[in-house]
Amino acid sequence: MKREFGMGTQPALRSQYGVRVAVIPERYGAVMSPCASIRLHAFTERFAADVRYLVPEELSAFAPDLVLWNRGAVVSESGLALIAEAGRNGASLVYDLDDNLLAMDEHPEREAYAAVIGAVRTSIALARVTWCSTRRLADVVNDAGGTAQWMPNALDADLWQAAPGAALPFPATGTVRLLYMGTRTHDDDFRLLDSALQQVWERRPNAFTLTLVGVNAGESDTRPWMDGQSPPAHVGASYPAFVHWFSRLRGFHAGMAPLLGSDFNRCKSSIKVLDYAAMGVATLASNVPAYADDAHEDRILIDNTSGAWVDQIVSLIDRQLAVDKVAACAALRVGPDVFAEAVARRWESCMQILGE
Repeated sequence: MKREFGMGTQPALRSQYGVRVAVIPERYGAVMSPCASIRLHAFTERFAADVRYLVPEELSAFAPDLVLWNRGAVVSESGLALIAEAGRNGASLVYDLDDNLLAMDEHPEREAYAAVIGAVRTSIALARVTWCSTRRLADVVNDAGGTAQWMPNALDADLWQAAPGAALPFPATGTVRLLYMGTRTHDDDFRLLDSALQQVWERRPNAFTLTLVGVNAGESDTRPWMDGQSPPAHVGASYPAFVHWFSRLRGFHAGMAPLLGSDFNRCKSSIKVLDYAAMGVATLASNVPAYADDAHEDRILIDNTSGAWVDQIVSLIDRQLAVDKVAACAALRVGPDVFAEAVARRWESCMQILGE
C-alpha cells in the first residue's frame, strides 16, 4: 500500500497495517545487541505489520497482537510478568533464542549470564513458540518444556551488500590471505588455530597472513603472520555499523572458523559460513555439529586437532583444495532471494501462531 507524502510516493505508515507486532530486542546500551539485529530487527523491519520496538512497560498501551523478544532481552521478573500479562490479554508470545544459554557451565561468560539463565527458562515457558537457530537447539528447548520451531539464520543482503559470485578466483601464486572474525569469547578456539598456524609458518614461511578481527589473541599479537584489525571507535556495539566496516575489508582468500567441542557449542549455528560467504570466500571450519550438521559442499571441515588444521592449511597454500568451488556453493547461502525467503518464513510463522 502506498500513500502520497510531499513530493513523492512513500510506503504507508506502519499504523495503516492491521497486525500489531511488539518487538522487545536485547540491547547493549543504546543499541540493539548483534543477536537482536541479526535474529529480529533484520526480519521484523520487513513485516507487513505495525511493528514497534518497545520495552515491556509499553506493551499495555500498544496492545499488540504478537510480542516477540529474544535471548536476554527481558531478565527482570517484572518485565517477564508484563509479557505474561500481554499474553493473557490476547497477544501471542514468540521468543527467539540463538544459543544454548541453558548450557553455560563451560562458557567464558558464564558468570555474566548467571542472571539470564532463569529468564531464558521462563521465556521458553511463556512463549507459544520459541524460534531456534539450529535443530539441536530446538531439541534442547523442547526438552526444557517449550515448543520449538527451527528458524535458521539468514543475512540481510541490503546490510551486507551480499553479491554471490563476486568473489575473485583463488590466486595461483602469491601470499594466501586468511581471515578470522569472531567475538572475544573465542579465545580458546583461536588457540587451536594459533598452534596450527605456527607450525604452518615453519613449513611454509611467508606463505600466508591472518587478519584477525574481534578475537582477543593475547600474547599471539606478535606473530609475524598476524594482522590485527579493530573496528573504529564509532562502531561500538552496533552490528549494522560493524557490518558496514567489516564488509568493506577485501582481498581475502579463505575464512577460518575453529570451534572447540562443548555442550554449549554443540547447539551453535554456522552463521560464520554465511559471514564469510558474504565476503566472497570459502570457510575452513571445525568438524563439529555446529558446522557439520548443515554442510552441503559449502565449507571445508577439519577435525579438531592441530595436525589436521596444519595439513588442510598447507594444502590450501599449496593450491590443493577446491576453494573456488566451495566458495561458489557457499555463495548460494546468501543474497536477496535467500533473505527474502527467511523473512517470509518468519512472517508465515507469525500468521500461523496468530491463527491458532
